[in-house]
Amino acid sequence: MTLSKEKLAALYSLYKERRFEEVIQRCNTLLKEFSSDISLIKILAASNIGLGRFDIAIENYKKIINLNPMDAESYNSIGVAYKEKGDITLAIKNYQQAVNLNPNYPAGYINLGTALHEKGNTKEAIEIYKRVLELTPDNPRVYNSLGAAYLKEGDTAAAIDNYRRAIELSPDFLVAHNNLGIVLFQEGRLEEAIEVYNHVLQLNPDDAHAHANLGAALAEKNHLTQAIECYQRAIKLNSNFALWIFDLGVLYAEVKDTETALKYLYKSLEMDPDLPSTNHSIGLIYYELQKYDDAIAAFDRAGSERAFSQLLLCLHAQGKHDKFKQRVEGNLDKYKKNIEVAAVCSFTYDQINEVNIHPFCENPLDFIYSNSLSDYKKNTQKFIDDLLEELKKEPEVWALRKKSAQKGFHTTGNLFSNSCGEILGLEKIIKKEIELYYNKFKSNSCVFMDVWPENLSLYGWSTRLVKDGYNTPHIHPSGWLSGVIYLQLVESENRDEGAIEFSLLGPDYVVINENIPKVRYYPKPGDIVLFPSSLYHYTIPIRNEGERIIVSFDLLPA
Repeated sequence: MTLSKEKLAALYSLYKERRFEEVIQRCNTLLKEFSSDISLIKILAASNIGLGRFDIAIENYKKIINLNPMDAESYNSIGVAYKEKGDITLAIKNYQQAVNLNPNYPAGYINLGTALHEKGNTKEAIEIYKRVLELTPDNPRVYNSLGAAYLKEGDTAAAIDNYRRAIELSPDFLVAHNNLGIVLFQEGRLEEAIEVYNHVLQLNPDDAHAHANLGAALAEKNHLTQAIECYQRAIKLNSNFALWIFDLGVLYAEVKDTETALKYLYKSLEMDPDLPSTNHSIGLIYYELQKYDDAIAAFDRAGSERAFSQLLLCLHAQGKHDKFKQRVEGNLDKYKKNIEVAAVCSFTYDQINEVNIHPFCENPLDFIYSNSLSDYKKNTQKFIDDLLEELKKEPEVWALRKKSAQKGFHTTGNLFSNSCGEILGLEKIIKKEIELYYNKFKSNSCVFMDVWPENLSLYGWSTRLVKDGYNTPHIHPSGWLSGVIYLQLVESENRDEGAIEFSLLGPDYVVINENIPKVRYYPKPGDIVLFPSSLYHYTIPIRNEGERIIVSFDLLPA
């Protein structure tokens, strides 16, 4: 005996109005007479899911399966209930059973793919999404999900392609637009990311996340005033994101409005005391203002490795070298591999004319090494010319934010992430040079040599300096060993132009002894120079017309 269509229609009407309690009451009454009506039990189960009563809904669906063991839809719905409960393993088991019973069931495959993706089984999820696209080839949401799965697998090119396909099928699909913008931003394709975010804002001017994302992309291009305006719009639309308020504070600090910067940074700290880097950023402002006690307090609160190196700089600036040494000695093991702490110690112990006790690399200037591409390529110039042609295809940004290149272009992303052609050839040469470097210096007893990375993982980029261009003094905190390969130089009668100088002096260090050791290297096209990542280096400005093009890289720590 089955329920009439009219009574079912009335129940569905209540369900659509989300009047779940009323639906459940009526269903339970009707089940006394129509206990085997599957449609009635399904609407009862769906209403229980609507109220978060997942265990009851599961029992409802199991009753349907007892009545009809081939009901794929009910297995799918049980999967939904288990997923809502947080039991993703049982959710996957039931989704799988649903598609086993009905191999042409798109909804079941979509849920299965989503659950596998969330569990981290992205390779399996990708195959499931592909199966959905065989059944529904023009499904933009599946292309979006496929893009997310490829991104998690590290295949950014496939992710971008699938996000773009989703947008082609559904031009107003904001989620896909935002996802595309985020991955383009992560890949350093800033112009494309900005274009995507602007398009999102044309579709929805009140999308706070799009305003913030646009601000982040503009900031990377050093368009700081425009970036600040974007973050202000985002916060006006949604003031609950402490991270946006933090970002805004950092931007105000970069434009030297320290009062406003501190206001926003303290506000973000109040909203989220555990927000990373907030106290560190506050400390940097106080250091610049020479309020060293306030800076030390902020760096101590931050408690990070980066903050510890800045705290040491404060103690040096105050002339409190006994406290400096106490801090270093008490944290030698903790920070023995920290590049920034190593750099501060190399400088400060030299300034006070004492032996550097930091174990990373006592005298980094002794660890500079050079060689040439000509050892690997008979026709070195052709190899360089081919490399230069390939580098023209890499996305680059003028004066990229927080990078050392001034009056020049900086590529974005890792040159060696999916290297091919001559860039791949260069990567192989670099790895051989790293082995030669290690063999040359391995007898030296220091952490730099003793904890040498076994996996030769590289991060590379290229800079192209023009007239009046130079690199500011900097180190590579995320590296272990760093290097530069000279591809093209600017001709000049002054051999200093474009030369690289190594020094212990950082850009914000307080000098008490002007006699600072330095080494200047005068490169030729094809030269390879390697050095510890803790060693400060900079470029003597180029005064003539032309371009100085290099590839730089870091060997990443273990």
